[in-house]
Formats: sequence, structure tokens, C-alpha cells
Amino acid sequence: ETLFADGGCFENVLLSSMLQRRVERVVLFFNSHAPLQPAESWDVYQDEYTGDQVTDELAAYFGVYPSDSSFWETRGYDYSQNQHWSSDDWGPLINDLQAAQARGDGAIATRTLTTVGNDVWNIPAGITTEVTFVYLSRSFTWESQLSAEMQALLVPADPAEANDPSKTVDSGPFKTFPHYATAGGGVNNEKANVLADLTGWTIKKNADLFRSIFS
Repeated sequence: ETLFADGGCFENVLLSSMLQRRVERVVLFFNSHAPLQPAESWDVYQDEYTGDQVTDELAAYFGVYPSDSSFWETRGYDYSQNQHWSSDDWGPLINDLQAAQARGDGAIATRTLTTVGNDVWNIPAGITTEVTFVYLSRSFTWESQLSAEMQALLVPADPAEANDPSKTVDSGPFKTFPHYATAGGGVNNEKANVLADLTGWTIKKNADLFRSIFS
């Protein structure tokens, strides 16, 4: 059997290349179809990881893989050899992202991490990197500034779901915003513009953080 695909079969974010080059500060953007589940729904220390609570690409960097052993066999990609950091660092990162998401200004967290060694990618143990993780997410603060018309289109109507950042609108022109697919020509001007507005606002809201990274 032959699988023909691009390099995304192994890594879309391409962290490995940056670690190979010993980049000291890295910003990783995860624009995933999978919303980050909040702490109320997912206890990263107690609950089994199934691949649904956060993108598996992020989890793989910490050697955390879905409990279903056939997970990789049913997909056109395989991240199972992408561990670069200790699984002990996984819980603190997720807790930081969940806390940031709950505050409403974007799921962003910075951690200083040290590699555990990866022979497949020829990355030795002991490389220390400051990594800022930016995970695509709904933003309560951004949503509060929208017009009533746009809130009706982008925020779930049910109050309980509106207060759960992992829940998205289930119908209409912006269904599953902000986690809809952006590949394959499936995004029109309106979808692209509203996604750009959310992500641009998130970067601006956290401007001090990004200034410190690039200073």
C-alpha cells in the first residue's frame, strides 16, 4: 500500500526543524479543528486522553497519545514519533492554556521546556527553549465587543454553551467558528475576515507578551 501526501503527514507546525536549528524562542500557532476543552470538562491529570480534548499534534510533542492504539491507522498522518518534551510538562501547559482560555483573552501560554531527545528527528536531549503556545479558541472578551447581529452568528445561543469556550455555533454561515476548515477552498471572504479579526485582536490584546518574545 502507498500513501501519497505532503509533509503534513508527520508535522504541520514544524517544531522539529526549529529545534534542530537550536532556535531559542519559538511561537507555535495551533489552528485546530479540535477546541481546547476547559478544565471543567477535562482534568488533564485524571482523565484519559482520547484525542478529542485538544489537537493530537500538540499532545504528541509531549509523548501523550490517544488511548486507542488504532488511532494513527485510520488517518493520513502519523505524529507518533514526534515527542520532544517530557510528559511531565504536559499537565502544567494544559492547565495554563485552560486558565488563559477561561479569562477570555486567548488561549496562550509560555513555558520553558527542555528536550528529552529524539533519534528520528536527530534532536538530542538537553536543548532548552522558551515556547509560546497560541491555541485557536473562542474569546469571551472579543465576543463581548461584537454587535448583537454578529454575536447571534458567532456565539452559541444556549447560555450554557455560550459560557463553554469549547462549544461553537452549530448552524449558519459561520458553523463551528472558529474551528472550521481553512483548506480546500472552503472559506469565503466572510469566514476569512471574521477569523482574521479574532486572531488579530488576540495578538493585539497580548501585545506585551509578543513584544517581550521578539525584543
